[in-house]
Amino acid sequence: MLTDLYLRTKQPSPALNAVVKAEILAPEQPQIQILKIQCLSLTGNSAQALISANKLLHKQPNLLAKDWANLGLYFHQLNSLTSAHQCFESAVKLEPKNSQYRFNYATSLRNTGDLIQAEQEFNQVLKLNPKDWDAYLARSLLTKANTDKNNVSTLKSLTSLTTNKSKEAQSKLLFALAKEQEDCGVYIESFKHLRQANDLRNEFTQYNVISDVEAINCIKTTFNTKPQSRTTKKPLKVDRQAIFIVGLPRTGTTLLERIISQPDEVLAAGELHDFSNCLTLAVTQSCSTPLVNKLDFIKQAVAVDFTQLGKDYLNSIKELTKNHAIFIDKMPMNFLYTGLIQQALPDAKIIHLTRSPMAACYAIYKTSFGQAYPFSYNLDNLAKYYIAYRELMSHWQQANTHNFIEINYEQLVTSSAQISEQVFNFIGLDWREEYLTLANNKQASATASSSQIRGGIYQSSVELWRNYQDELAPLRKRLEQAGIDPEKW
Repeated sequence: MLTDLYLRTKQPSPALNAVVKAEILAPEQPQIQILKIQCLSLTGNSAQALISANKLLHKQPNLLAKDWANLGLYFHQLNSLTSAHQCFESAVKLEPKNSQYRFNYATSLRNTGDLIQAEQEFNQVLKLNPKDWDAYLARSLLTKANTDKNNVSTLKSLTSLTTNKSKEAQSKLLFALAKEQEDCGVYIESFKHLRQANDLRNEFTQYNVISDVEAINCIKTTFNTKPQSRTTKKPLKVDRQAIFIVGLPRTGTTLLERIISQPDEVLAAGELHDFSNCLTLAVTQSCSTPLVNKLDFIKQAVAVDFTQLGKDYLNSIKELTKNHAIFIDKMPMNFLYTGLIQQALPDAKIIHLTRSPMAACYAIYKTSFGQAYPFSYNLDNLAKYYIAYRELMSHWQQANTHNFIEINYEQLVTSSAQISEQVFNFIGLDWREEYLTLANNKQASATASSSQIRGGIYQSSVELWRNYQDELAPLRKRLEQAGIDPEKW
């Protein structure tokens, strides 16, 4: 109870201390173990959290449905998606009429590649709870709609009924409607609903793009040369090869991850927060006074022991990657830390995915990211953020090209074998043409593209933005004013 109170008042460290004492008193009680996993995860001890979760799952405990559901959520947060799927399935077996459990199970079916059953499950969710707006959106994203099979009429009816529906709910329905209308080639209507979805989402998102732009500019000026480690320790020796895929979301990062992770020795570890978490902890510990804002944090990061930072990062993902010699960290926003990653992990390979600016921005604009990427819900904000991102990546490339390569999405999908072989040479693996058959890759994926990448490599999205040239004209003008070619990286 004390642990729960600490968690409710956002005090994870005292909560962890309390639950450890509870565990001493009742070491075999699984609910305490699950609470401990939550506390470990919230305090940044992701490796220990995953060890505890795996240990509990291995015991095959006799849990209540809610406990299976919670354990599944923690596995999901720790990027152990196959184990999460097992837990969600167990929860549904115990309480098949619980719509939230079925939603999580449907999501895990999508993540593990079973799109047909996932669609059936989302339909069951909506039968149980017709007001599960997330389920409408998730179902629409599963497969490509067509004139014979779509949910357009249902979604239109729901969006017209605004009673007892929040702006967030309305926004999700409009994103779903816009997606299916685009699939069916109804472009004018699609963008009208997409704009409405983004406008609503932007209304309840407390976001100031200027703050992010200032932070990116501060990174450039603070790390204007290759950062030097403040330690005299020997360079970090590692037993696993790290590959970082960075860039903006919706630029082909998941596609490249699926290709690279085809060999058995390569793990697609997912979009990990571990590097930023370890950096945050290192900066906090090295600072004698409280940090006031992002700019203070960035300036203080110069004093970090980069060798120790690299060690902390590898330790944090050790349990997740223990059976693989090579792993991929596909957190797109690690582009912010490119120079710091190079210093903390000199042997890591960094691959920056680029994409035609208009195509990239439109792909971002049409995606509902939830709490992530708040710059995506307004075209003006998106343009400002994109310009700052381009300038930062140019800065990193000029500062240090060590173990760094840029791969273009358009070239990847049009000259797949040639570009993929170039990537494999870069990371030091033997290339095989069969790696382009993505259906052979059974690893789970929980990104926004987790459904699309199951269908293989396609080129249909390369020119999709051209259907909205008039609507995207303000974005194009912004990019041109910044000296950026809107149609070519």
